[in-house]
Formats: sequence, structure tokens, C-alpha cells
Amino acid sequence: QNHHGLHAMALIGLLVAVPAALVTLARLGGTPAAAAAAGITPYLLAAPYVLPWYFAWVLPVAAFSDDRGLAAVVFAESVLMDLAYTYRVVPHADALDRVLRSVSGVTQMFEVLALAALVGAAVVVLLRPRVDTRPALPQDACACR
Repeated sequence: QNHHGLHAMALIGLLVAVPAALVTLARLGGTPAAAAAAGITPYLLAAPYVLPWYFAWVLPVAAFSDDRGLAAVVFAESVLMDLAYTYRVVPHADALDRVLRSVSGVTQMFEVLALAALVGAAVVVLLRPRVDTRPALPQDACACR
């Protein structure tokens, strides 16, 4: 039996699900918008099939989040995807056409680097020792004696 398809699907699932879980968990202490945007962004960066209008899911949420870095990644990827999908091959390419032709490769490099940066930042946040921010209870003078 050939299980190559199953292995490929499992790998894709790991490349999307694990980063999404890590990035979301790291942002649970922020606003709900940041956590929601964090759950969707790794899918948009790592999924094998994404169309430019998929960013309509996350752009508004990322804009309302308290996470500027995540919002910047979503915005930049949205612009790159729009450029990559709207470029058309022309018979006599000028300098602008040659630049636009390279956007597809730039988009792929950006996706890998952005996903690695988001996951790396999430791991740092998740491994950082937690500091108890609850206010200290007042000490009862009678209980101390």
C-alpha cells in the first residue's frame, strides 16, 4: 500500500497546525483579536493553497489586535499575495514586469521567514518564566505573631 498521500497530508497538517497552536497560545495573554489573528495567520503563511481574498478573514481582526508585529506580517503577506496573483506574463517585459515576476518567489521566502519568526517569538514567550502579577494579599498583623 502506498501511504505517501497520507504522509504528505500529515506533514502539511503539522506545518499548519503546530505553528497555529504555538502562535495562538503565546498570544492568549493579549487581546482576543490577537489570539484569533494568531490562529489564522500560520494557515495563510503555510497552507499549500491560499488565495488573496482569504486575507479578508484576518486583516480586520489583526488590525484591531494589540499585536503590531502580527498585523504587519498579515498586511505584508496580503500585499505580496495580491501582487503575485495579479501579475500576468507580457510579451515584452519592461523593468516593472521583471520585478513583478519575482514577487512569487519573494512571497514564498517571506512566508517561510515570517512563519519562522512568529513561531520563534511564540516559543520564547511560552518558555519565559511566568511572573505572578496578582496583587499581594495584605498580611494580617495578628496572624504573623
